[in-house]
Amino acid sequence: MPAIIAWTDAQTKMLIKFFNEGHSASVTAKAISAVFQIEKTRNAVIGKWHRMGLIRELTPEQRLLRSSVQSSCVSKPTHHADRGPVIAKRVKILRQLHEEMKQAIQEPPPAPVAVKDGPLYLDLLDVPADGCRFIVSDSPYLYCARPQRPGSSYCQAHHERMYTKTRINLPTRGFRVAA
Repeated sequence: MPAIIAWTDAQTKMLIKFFNEGHSASVTAKAISAVFQIEKTRNAVIGKWHRMGLIRELTPEQRLLRSSVQSSCVSKPTHHADRGPVIAKRVKILRQLHEEMKQAIQEPPPAPVAVKDGPLYLDLLDVPADGCRFIVSDSPYLYCARPQRPGSSYCQAHHERMYTKTRINLPTRGFRVAA
């Protein structure tokens, strides 16, 4: 098993720069590994993004284009030489769906979670059995250790940060929903 190497400030700045430029985790990991002569994996980059709270949401247009690119890579290009009108129609439908979703949800965005006392910054061996296991520092790994929410490994603030709503019932506009 390779040794765990903590993230330096320079590596973290490069990670944020690549995230803001829209690069993938694997591209970011390869670049950091090449520049700093260390081995950082795609999963290490994703974990660091997650701990820093960096979230990349795809717009409906990006999702559609990504699926179109993936499907065109699988099929023969001669069969689908001109997909522009099809993609434009799908983008229009997705924009309409997006507006309907906004109206269907009609919930205000959740307020930011305020951490009253803040994390305790303890080593894992020092975290009590009922302490929050959220990693708040990479160098060395330190944990929040505030009291856990019942039924969770995290305190209330970190539980709300880690677990979000994943599915709501929305109109499908004639599309088949996969079972």
